[in-house]
Amino acid sequence: MKIRLLLTCTLTFTGMRLQSQQSQNTAYARFIENKGQWNNNVSHMAKLNGGELWVEKDGMLFNFMHHKSLEKIEHARHGHIALNGSEEIRQHAYKMKFIHTSQAQVSGNAAEKDYANYYLGNDPAKWVSRAGISKEIYVSNAVKGIDYRFYTRSGNLKYDVLVHPGANLNDLYIQYEGVERLFLKNGDLHIVLSTGEVVEKAPIAYQGEKNNTVDVRFKLVGNSVFFETGAYDKSVDLVIDPTLVFSTYTGALGDNWGYTATYDNSGNLYSGSIAFGAYPTTVGAYSTAYSGVSVTAAITKFNST
Repeated sequence: MKIRLLLTCTLTFTGMRLQSQQSQNTAYARFIENKGQWNNNVSHMAKLNGGELWVEKDGMLFNFMHHKSLEKIEHARHGHIALNGSEEIRQHAYKMKFIHTSQAQVSGNAAEKDYANYYLGNDPAKWVSRAGISKEIYVSNAVKGIDYRFYTRSGNLKYDVLVHPGANLNDLYIQYEGVERLFLKNGDLHIVLSTGEVVEKAPIAYQGEKNNTVDVRFKLVGNSVFFETGAYDKSVDLVIDPTLVFSTYTGALGDNWGYTATYDNSGNLYSGSIAFGAYPTTVGAYSTAYSGVSVTAAITKFNST
């Protein structure tokens, strides 16, 4: 019988929030595949509370807007007030870099029924149609004998690290780039950003059934995080299962505002909106003028279901 050891961590982001009024309990991240609309290093992108998650070939790149900047844009958009192009927008990007082999393969699993189109710019040759949307991302052979899986549960972003028999857990560690400070407190990992703080709750672990727990803890070395465990059966799979909990945010996982809506004779609904987003090319704290923030027009079609 195949037995897995499961380590669970929780990450809590503080100091950032989102606009949408959808219940956070029903929201989940939707990973949109990159078919050429973004940087080549990006595999998928998902909207998060207050920012975006960019799945790269060697890790996860987070980009968050400061809550004051979010509020400024939110109030202007809901009030249909034009913002000055020089208005400062504060943001912070940081990366969780998963050490992996060059053989790592990234794929989307649990495909959604809908898809996304990107008609950006005036060159139709660069337009992208039917970019698939997945509920989870699977990275195989990230480290020799170790895979990753990213998904959401109850509005919280999670990633599983699957350590197969024969793999060395000591080869597994995560480097945090672009953060202002890392520290451990009561077993939790605190990640300090200029826009707020991320708290990764102390991990839990189990093998087989969830009530069969195994000791586990974070080990912090500089800006790298390791997992230390108690005794477990190394002849079967080990699963490390952290969770990113957006417990201090309001709303759902999105960042667009609707302005108009209509319908057709076939029962389809259409909405016109604007959407925000920017792919950061470097990590750390930064600010842009409002006119420099990526703002695009979005048209969404909903069928009868």
